[in-house]
Amino acid sequence: MGVAMKRGTRVYVEFQDITADLHTDKDLDVVIAQVMGWVLSDTKKVLKLATCRYKDGCEYKDRMSIPAGCIVVKEEI
Repeated sequence: MGVAMKRGTRVYVEFQDITADLHTDKDLDVVIAQVMGWVLSDTKKVLKLATCRYKDGCEYKDRMSIPAGCIVVKEEI
């Protein structure tokens, strides 16, 4: 989806996400999810984000990966 973002860039992303409903005949469709975070890596295959990080030097962070084909919107914020 467009130009790759550099590591550390703060972004807003909308992506298609799966839904599931067990033991039903209800019609299902994908949903559009929204997330903001900092780019860890951005390739042709996958966007990896840190969605929460710590300022005190702690290396732990909340992370997620989004397949590039699912991304609808990717903007620097």
